[in-house]
Amino acid sequence: MNELGEEDPETQLSNRCLAHILIDLDERKEAGKIFSRLLEVQKRNLPEKHHLVLATRDSLNFVLTLQLKAMEAQQSSGCPAEWEIAIKHHKENLECWKETHGKRHPHTLCARNNLAGVLLHLILGAKKTLIWFVFLYFCFCLQVSEVFSQHVFEQTLNDRLPMQEEEQ
Repeated sequence: MNELGEEDPETQLSNRCLAHILIDLDERKEAGKIFSRLLEVQKRNLPEKHHLVLATRDSLNFVLTLQLKAMEAQQSSGCPAEWEIAIKHHKENLECWKETHGKRHPHTLCARNNLAGVLLHLILGAKKTLIWFVFLYFCFCLQVSEVFSQHVFEQTLNDRLPMQEEEQ
C-alpha cells in the first residue's frame, strides 16, 4: 500500500479544506499553521506564481487579517506594524495575480477585494467597514441591474421597431 505524504496533491487539497473548516470554527491559529505548511510544500514543488501557491498565500493573508482583527478587539487598540505587514502581503499577492492572470481575472479581483477590506477596516473601523461593504454591494447590484435593464430595454425596443414600421 502506498501512503500519501504531504507532497501528494490529494493531501494538499485535504489540508486546504481542513484549514478552511478550522477558520469557520474560529481556530485561526491552527488554520494558519496548516496554510503555512501547505505553502512551504507548494513552494518546493511549484513555481512561485503558480495559481495554487497564490491561492494559499491569499488564504494565509486572510487568516492573518482575522487574527489581527481578533487581537485588535481584545486590546481595543490597533497593531500598526502587524497591519502594515498584512497590507504588504495583500499588495504583493495582488501584483502576482495581475502579472499571471490579468487585471480582470476573478482571482485578481478577489485579491483586490481582500486588500480593500483590510484598508477599509483600518480607515473606518470594524462597524463602519461592514456598513460600507453593504453599501458597495448595493451599488454593485444596482449597476448590474441597470446594465441588465438597459439591455432588456434595448432588446424590447429593437423587437418593437419593426412592428411600429409595419403599422405606419
